[in-house]
Amino acid sequence: DRTERLFSARQRVLTICRHCKTVHTNATIPDIAINLFAVKYAPTPEAFAAALLCRTEPVTDYKCGTCARSDRIVQVHSLVRIPTVLVVTFNIYRNRTKNYFPLAFEILANTELAPGAAMRFRLVAQVEHGGSLAGGHYWARVLRRGEVVLANDTGITPAAFGPSPQTYMLFYHFDRIVPAV
Repeated sequence: DRTERLFSARQRVLTICRHCKTVHTNATIPDIAINLFAVKYAPTPEAFAAALLCRTEPVTDYKCGTCARSDRIVQVHSLVRIPTVLVVTFNIYRNRTKNYFPLAFEILANTELAPGAAMRFRLVAQVEHGGSLAGGHYWARVLRRGEVVLANDTGITPAAFGPSPQTYMLFYHFDRIVPAV
């Protein structure tokens, strides 16, 4: 299905007890959005790309079946398939800070067909939300005909991409393969 190829990332998820080193789950799952909820700060395009590829999140509602600890459980998310359209989400309800994000970044392609080459992604949309989990208002900054515009209920006006405490979701589109130097 074309939609699945465009949007569906695949992530390998490991649930690990850091105390006794037991791996409780090892699964590869399809995912539409990559949640950067636990990433504190990725201040450069390289750090942002690294957080997309692999991140560790604490698990609070799980008890290790081997050592009975519940304070040392983590999930490790590794991106194993990168879609054409990469959707990134932030938890703006728990963390009301400006989350850094680049206008473009590169991920090492690491394939036999293009050794050392990178996949370049560029930002094409930024969705923002004001309000609470119970309700509120969404608006978007969108790349349209080479210009960024703010799409809101009242109309479309010129704008720019940029971090804000209301940034909820980002859409990146695969731009091109950057050859190895």
